[in-house]
Amino acid sequence: MRDDSTRWAAASGYDRPDININGLQISVIRPWRQTLISGPISKSLELGYQKRAVGWPEIAKGKNYAIRMRRDRIMLINGPAIEDGWHKDKGLAVSDMSDACAVIQLEGVLADSVLKRGTELDIGIPSGSVVRVFHGFETFIYRWQSKDIFRLHIQFGYLESIWLLLQNFSNQASAQPCTNWR
Repeated sequence: MRDDSTRWAAASGYDRPDININGLQISVIRPWRQTLISGPISKSLELGYQKRAVGWPEIAKGKNYAIRMRRDRIMLINGPAIEDGWHKDKGLAVSDMSDACAVIQLEGVLADSVLKRGTELDIGIPSGSVVRVFHGFETFIYRWQSKDIFRLHIQFGYLESIWLLLQNFSNQASAQPCTNWR
């Protein structure tokens, strides 16, 4: 079989330099734990020691928080260690997603514009869910700590492709003064 491995660069994984262009910073970050919990929302939040799960366009605060995917599914970010599997006493399924999901953070005044190039994001249209399709990839997009910092959780296998898309958009952002690219 032919060896084509020299025809393209090896995937960088988590080890890649940040992108910094015209007030836009794009970074890969590594939460120490990402835990998916499926089941009744009140019991899911209780298990993760959270009062609520963030939807769109709410801002997640702190190091430990929960994001909401749908009415019966949340993801805990940096929450407590919870045993994987079925928790019969609470009626919850728990899965450690720490190695399955990569997290990309976009920060700055152009972050919103870059994201809008690939998905529908409107601060004026709230949703209980952070699930969005970004250029055909399922992502979880939400604001973190402020209105100009966004986080995207994606399947780790999509990291290289989405990173290249964001890199191209940030290069376009540096060449064009316009921040509304729709």
